[in-house]
Amino acid sequence: MSRYLSLTLSPIDFMLLLAVFLLPMLLSACSPQFQGHHRTTTETLSAKCKVAETPSVIQAAGNTIIITAGVVTPTPCYEIKGSVKIEGTEIVVRLEPESRGEVCVQCIGEIVGRVTIPDLPRGIYTVTLQTPESASITTIRIGK
Repeated sequence: MSRYLSLTLSPIDFMLLLAVFLLPMLLSACSPQFQGHHRTTTETLSAKCKVAETPSVIQAAGNTIIITAGVVTPTPCYEIKGSVKIEGTEIVVRLEPESRGEVCVQCIGEIVGRVTIPDLPRGIYTVTLQTPESASITTIRIGK
């Protein structure tokens, strides 16, 4: 003898059930999601007396976004620190200079850093790059 569970729902209860359980699953299938820690790297490429301003470059390489940008500092004895916040297809990258705390040549410095955001799902991303001097927003496509 088999047993069946019979459940009678009003239209309102049915809509609530859909909204609570099915809608989040459908939405997550439509937009890229990131599980756990996303492996981003920030590195200082150069630190020197400023001669000319280094333009910011945001580019896609495969499923990776690579950002290169310069930050003006009081001396060249700084390194770049970065934070990356990813929510769906919105990416906010903040670059900040951090003093190395050493005796340094006295000139206006510029540090150039690179942020790498790998393993991104296909999609169109809005990337906001923030530095102490400026902010820029770029739209970039990952995948074809």
